[in-house]
Amino acid sequence: MADEHCRHGLLPGQCAECGRRPRGVPRMVWITKGGDAFHRDPDCEALIAGQGYAERLGQRTHEPESVAYTTARASGRSACLYCFPQR
Repeated sequence: MADEHCRHGLLPGQCAECGRRPRGVPRMVWITKGGDAFHRDPDCEALIAGQGYAERLGQRTHEPESVAYTTARASGRSACLYCFPQR
């Protein structure tokens, strides 16, 4: 039995663009250029703490930007555990 693939050649659940957005996740999320998570809003305490940590290490920080959930997932980002706690 052949596996079904999306239009990008990926299996169901692997494609951030074709897959369904999880319940409770908005269409638009917030990211920073140097981060690895997406956030519900730009005032997320974890995002702000991460920016502070980067500054203390002498690293450059970047302003949060709003992007589509699919864009955030396609770039390999995962949900912020503070914004989207696991149930």
